[in-house]
Amino acid sequence: MSLTDWPSSSGSTGSEVRDRAGARRPARAVVAGFLGWTLDAFDFFLVVMTLTAIAKDFGRSDADVAYTLTSPSRATDRRVHLRLIADRYGRKIR
Repeated sequence: MSLTDWPSSSGSTGSEVRDRAGARRPARAVVAGFLGWTLDAFDFFLVVMTLTAIAKDFGRSDADVAYTLTSPSRATDRRVHLRLIADRYGRKIR
């Protein structure tokens, strides 16, 4: 008898427990995605709120720092990096 076939105190087998845990996976993925998006938005707005201090530290104008944060190349670079991460870890044939 394997450990997954061992009956629990409620009389259910391990496969039933795995089925219930598997049903929670989509909800966990949604929560993880929401938390990732929230932290990314928090990071961006934290930088925006401190834009003047950052510009002063680097000796640049607010417009220069704002352009650096919103430049199209920054978004493209992020997409390329995320695509590479997705190919390595997320897009696997199971």
